[in-house]
Amino acid sequence: MPDGGGAAFLAPELVGREREFARLLGAWTEARRRGLVRVHVTGPPGIGKSRLLAEVRQRWRAVGVTALLVRCHPGSRRIPGVLLSDVVTALAHLPGSLGVSPACAASLVELAPALAETYRGAPRGDGGSATGALGADAERRWLQALEQLVRAVTEERPIALVLDDVHWADDVSSRVILGSLERLAACRVLLATTARDGTAAAWAPSDLDGERAVENAAEGVDAPAVHNVPLAPLGIADVDALVRSIGALPVAGWPEVLLPSLASSTRGVPLVLLELLALLVERELLALTDEGWRLGRASRPLESACALLEAHAGPGARVAGLDSSALRVLAALAVVGAPLDAETVGAGVGCDAGTAEARLVALARRGLVRLTDDGHWEPAHDEIRDAVLARLPDDEVRPMARSLGMHYAACAAAAGDAATPLARAAAAFVLAGADEPLARVFMRWLLLCRRQGDRRPDADLARELLGDAASAQRVNTLLAARPIADRFGLRSRRAAAGMLAAMLVVAVGVAAGQLVAVRAADAQARRARKPTRLALIAQPFTWKVGFPMTPVPIAEVQDASGEPVLTAGDSVRVDVTGAQAIVAGNTAPVVRGRGTFDRAVLAQLGAGQMSLRFTYPGVPPLVVPIVSGGTEYSVLSLTLVGASVNGQVLTPRQRVARVQAGDSIALVLDLRYTSPFPAANVVMGAAPSWGDPAKSFVRLASLVTPARAFALHTQTTLHAPNETGRYHVVVAFGAEENVAYLLSGTNWTVGRAIWHDGNDVADWNETQRDEADRSGSAPAIMLERRGGPIATGVAVPIRSRDMLRHRIRVPATTLTIDVLPRR
Repeated sequence: MPDGGGAAFLAPELVGREREFARLLGAWTEARRRGLVRVHVTGPPGIGKSRLLAEVRQRWRAVGVTALLVRCHPGSRRIPGVLLSDVVTALAHLPGSLGVSPACAASLVELAPALAETYRGAPRGDGGSATGALGADAERRWLQALEQLVRAVTEERPIALVLDDVHWADDVSSRVILGSLERLAACRVLLATTARDGTAAAWAPSDLDGERAVENAAEGVDAPAVHNVPLAPLGIADVDALVRSIGALPVAGWPEVLLPSLASSTRGVPLVLLELLALLVERELLALTDEGWRLGRASRPLESACALLEAHAGPGARVAGLDSSALRVLAALAVVGAPLDAETVGAGVGCDAGTAEARLVALARRGLVRLTDDGHWEPAHDEIRDAVLARLPDDEVRPMARSLGMHYAACAAAAGDAATPLARAAAAFVLAGADEPLARVFMRWLLLCRRQGDRRPDADLARELLGDAASAQRVNTLLAARPIADRFGLRSRRAAAGMLAAMLVVAVGVAAGQLVAVRAADAQARRARKPTRLALIAQPFTWKVGFPMTPVPIAEVQDASGEPVLTAGDSVRVDVTGAQAIVAGNTAPVVRGRGTFDRAVLAQLGAGQMSLRFTYPGVPPLVVPIVSGGTEYSVLSLTLVGASVNGQVLTPRQRVARVQAGDSIALVLDLRYTSPFPAANVVMGAAPSWGDPAKSFVRLASLVTPARAFALHTQTTLHAPNETGRYHVVVAFGAEENVAYLLSGTNWTVGRAIWHDGNDVADWNETQRDEADRSGSAPAIMLERRGGPIATGVAVPIRSRDMLRHRIRVPATTLTIDVLPRR
């Protein structure tokens, strides 16, 4: 069944897929034993490919398997390397990922610039990201980097990698990932992919692949094993079982009439089945109660339901019933064809992020949209997206697409013209028919590609940016919008000088006047290129004694127009004001206009507010505030981006979920954390407010630090209490030896976790929980030992006179669980 399809209150079990489920579990056993195994799941839209892989992945994770999920999206197909970027980002957060060479680390950062924090020692290039613009050389680099990364990770543990909807995969990613498989045959990896029938031919293992794998295995040669898993429509017995898994049916009566009609109308496609059930409920032809299914309150419900089923109404019928504001929100997701945050949706429909999020949550409750693992929103299924686009007239699509294009263009500018938002802006402007802003995006795309060393013709780069929309007329329009220097090939100084000489020969009568003008312009340019100010390209936000600033500051010498002065010499100096401090490495030579303070260390810290004062000869000093290490808890924070509890979508504004007493709780969390200080071990855990705190807590993750607003996706399973009532789950992190120390409020110096002394995180009161949700941290008490640490596990008596109880702030966020009686 489709992952997320149907109304949110319809939560069927997986039925009719027992054989395929078993094949996937068997493939994992095979991958652990012999090496790379490929599984390719195919079927028509809505048949349940994503749902099957989601259920298998949940089973894997429940038994401790590292199972990663990366989804492809329609709007990302035109962006070269975007799937590959998502894959390496997911892999780079696994243990062992740091065991790659510096050159491969640099390629990984090129693919996914966000990994610069993970691979801080990687050589820096021009700061570009993967755009596919560097051609075969770049693809070879990325293939080698992917190969090294997979090998490094699988040396620690076997992994399962699920790539969903690869029929939307971009060509560059497909070539690189598929090209690496033969080299990774000995690695313990299960690669599971899904695609629609008749699509993604490159991803489908052929019969020849299977025969080669058998032959190689017989000869003792490593080669990937392959499995094709086609999904067939559900039979009438499976349709009956699916409906009954949602709610009980009467033994006889109306189900005998309705179920055969339902199976015939849906042709055994689970998505259509769930959509029709949701439509029947919304029109009050059926009702779902605590006792199960029953006929609705509408007039002649059975006859009306059969008539509706004969009309073959699918996702489009429910979309047609939306009001204009909800339809516009859903349309913004459909137009882009990729997951969006609430702010971007609001930019498309002309409302603020809070209003957009409220409308998205309402749509999620109806099962029309879903929240992704990273806290973004997307249509619950491609069929719903197609239904929205088919219903929306062009005169409504164009203004929305233009607004989204302007939003993405601004996002690209804020990120230094990053490739992905530029490509999304171009796609939106094409849909809007907005040639002028599209031409401006193209010029920025050209500059990005040239900075990355791409020397292909401009026409090829235009076709790459436009993707499927690259008609000859549109390409020519973009090329005609270029500056004259680009149109005539005058990018080099030699070519420009030659053209200037020719013009002087032709226009000899005005040569003297032109010469005067050129000299005047040259003198003005020289004056403008003089250093006039300092600017921070990378600004630190904290500093601790004995450690470098975080992040490392980079000061740029600029002219009056804000451009870097590449010829600037001397050095930039940094001093600390407002505190007694001795700084080592406080000067940085200026190279290509920039001074990098990667060796600046704070040797001594006094009291008072700190500021950094950067100076360079002949320009005004630059003063910026900085948080000292003595107040480190004020900059630690943990914020909730999104969550789900047994499929219920939660947001920062809506944190309450409902479960039945004794239920298993599947908790999925998307978080952002800030921890600016290096530490030997930073751990994150969850503390439920029910049960014994010393036994009910769970470990969630080990964190990469230092980090600022770093995204983290994690999940776990809890068990609801048997008593009804309102309970809470507190998620927190800290620099402790293990999660038990953190959640018991015990510092590692004590030697063992001390529970039930009033410090436990599970015992936080409402004030602490509210402050954590509001500010990202909460006041708490930490128990420490006087006189230094003792070894963990050593049986030393805990005496009150040896202990210190001091106030700290613990970075945390919370969820509320309402436990209801069992039905």
